[in-house]
Amino acid sequence: MTFSIKESQKELCCFLKTQKNVPHSQAFIGDYGRGGFLLGLYQAQLLLHGDEEMNLEKLFFHPDLNIIFPEIKNPTSKSEINLALFQTFIKKNYYQNTNDWLLFLNEKKEGLINVETTKRIFASSSLKAFKTNKVYIIWGAETINNTASNKLLKLIEEPPSNTYFIFIVDKESALKQTINSRMQKVYVRPIDSNVILNSLLQKNIDKNRALILSKISNGSVGKSESLVSNQELLVFYENLIIEGLRHSFLASRKSDAWESLITWSEEVAKLSNDKIKGCFNYFILFLRHVFLSHYKEDISLSYFMIYSDFNINKLAPYINNENIIELILLLEKNIYNVERNANKRILCQNLAISIATLLNQKV
Repeated sequence: MTFSIKESQKELCCFLKTQKNVPHSQAFIGDYGRGGFLLGLYQAQLLLHGDEEMNLEKLFFHPDLNIIFPEIKNPTSKSEINLALFQTFIKKNYYQNTNDWLLFLNEKKEGLINVETTKRIFASSSLKAFKTNKVYIIWGAETINNTASNKLLKLIEEPPSNTYFIFIVDKESALKQTINSRMQKVYVRPIDSNVILNSLLQKNIDKNRALILSKISNGSVGKSESLVSNQELLVFYENLIIEGLRHSFLASRKSDAWESLITWSEEVAKLSNDKIKGCFNYFILFLRHVFLSHYKEDISLSYFMIYSDFNINKLAPYINNENIIELILLLEKNIYNVERNANKRILCQNLAISIATLLNQKV
């Protein structure tokens, strides 16, 4: 990316730089697109080089830095070959996740950090560091299996002198319980949308499109870059929203339309948490665009584009100063609740009913 981790995660970088006692085991928890791996590398930089400007090429070849990652069980592959492949993969984009890794390998099998990998960690950790400290970054820690987790436990509880373990994982619940409680947690916050916007603009992405992508990527650089080449997802969000709006308006005229609205809400609830949040963020931008149109404002100010032949002028009279704030607050509240793993089926049903009520109220 064109911006550094010090810019996108200023507070966490400041915390890592100023902490007096670095724990021997840490977990950087959060969507990979937020820069957890780069934060892990920054922590490694501080331990191995001190407060120098981070040079990733130099850091990757440091003899005391060991990067662990999920491997595919293949009798013909060697860990050295896999490491070269992983470096090729991750250097293209430091915000990629474990699914991207499998796609890169063109593999359908699940990648794992297994007991053979932990044996290599044990063997190398027993050796003296070339300089002062030795650092292990375990990328994709959610793929550690039970046997490997149990074996790692002893190493984490009684680490060799000047040896540090940094786990990179997307969700705390994905960490095996045996090692979860033995490490300090560092929660990686979403990246500010303006930082993502600037990075997209520097890649010569159209300003209108860049604004949309920066808003619906949920603070994830990885997601914003994925969306650049995945316009189909935006079209999917738009069609889903338009379908929900049509069911909402029909609900005021036909009693059986409520059933269709609930069915629609259940389809939304089946999506992943990330897609639901992306859809709701997109919905907010959609409503803002329609609201500006209703008041005959310059809709170019909304930096939004409609992919389908949907006529927003027909919807515009129903999005007004009587309901726009409530609609947006409703969607923001549901984004918040989805992030906290609330029951998606109940959330989406309540949301659908509330939207239908707000759209059909008398002005």
